[in-house]
Amino acid sequence: MKKIFSLMIAFVMMFSIANAQTVESSRFFENTSVTLYGGAITTQHTGGETFFWGGAENIAKGVRPLAGIEFSKYVTPVVGFGIEGLAMFNTTGSNTVVDQSNIIGNLKLNLSNWFGGYPGEPRRVEVVLVPGLGWGHDYGDVYVGRFRNYLTYNTGAEVNINLGKEKAWQVNIKPVVMWNNYNREIGHHVQNMQGRLQVGLTYKFGSRTKKSHNFVLCPYTVTASDYDAALANVAALESRVKELESREPRIVEKVVEKEVLVEKEVSREPALQTILTFPIGSSSLSSVESAKLGVLAKVIKADEKIYLVGSADSATGSEKINNTLAGNRAEAVKDILVKNYGISADRVYISTALDTNELPEASRAVVITLQ
Repeated sequence: MKKIFSLMIAFVMMFSIANAQTVESSRFFENTSVTLYGGAITTQHTGGETFFWGGAENIAKGVRPLAGIEFSKYVTPVVGFGIEGLAMFNTTGSNTVVDQSNIIGNLKLNLSNWFGGYPGEPRRVEVVLVPGLGWGHDYGDVYVGRFRNYLTYNTGAEVNINLGKEKAWQVNIKPVVMWNNYNREIGHHVQNMQGRLQVGLTYKFGSRTKKSHNFVLCPYTVTASDYDAALANVAALESRVKELESREPRIVEKVVEKEVLVEKEVSREPALQTILTFPIGSSSLSSVESAKLGVLAKVIKADEKIYLVGSADSATGSEKINNTLAGNRAEAVKDILVKNYGISADRVYISTALDTNELPEASRAVVITLQ
């Protein structure tokens, strides 16, 4: 069974990566939710019996109420995980009010987003496959005469109905079939399969930065052609730097010092400037931007000063948060230059500014000027 679950997870992750969409990175508490459940569970019966045996009348007599809570986290619009706790209330010969409990680890596969793609916000109705593995406990059943602990295997599905303009709330309808290992533990007379029907209400925690309770699509995507174009720009930049290095300022001999300085100023090329962009809310460089910085670092002259202007866009976040983020971005670039490329820290000057470009994504940047 463990091998089956491992293969299932590996297949899902591989398929999800192959069909991934570009969504903005989420922090730990983003795309998390809490669900309160109520519902009913059938009595246990052996795998050899018809699941709904004896007709609707006998089923109704054996059904018990349940309540539960689940905490969930989606890592992509398709794949999520949840921890669910259920309590089944006594209508049998148990010695306690709650005669059975179950703690379950669930894998959540959003089939609507898997096969239909994520449209930028949840659909009004979504279908989610929910396999799970859990630990069950019985509280002093008088017919057995002792407590029991056992492994459970759950197969279920969720029909989620998203509510409200922001779609922060969900109503969940969740049918589940659960198996356990009773037969191996205490004998063939104990039944080992149950059915559950759960109805839940879910609240999805939001992000103040992104102003959303769900995954947000990036305003831009990076394709293979974009990556090739970035590398071409880096190569062109490196070629231009070499060209500038080959040019020597024209200095007229036997003139006064003031005229020499003027001659140097007139013939000097404009200061070299590079822009490194960052993901929203982040101060970590991507691999493409790190490559650009590496090329630039190799051609910085020993006598050049390096000016870093950290920037953030005011379209997201407060002014205080943005100023801190802008400073962190500049400090991150300085650290790379000093630690990775041996550039003296006293040659690097840092300042911050907001909205250095008309486009918000281009303002999430550090502007580097060499003089």
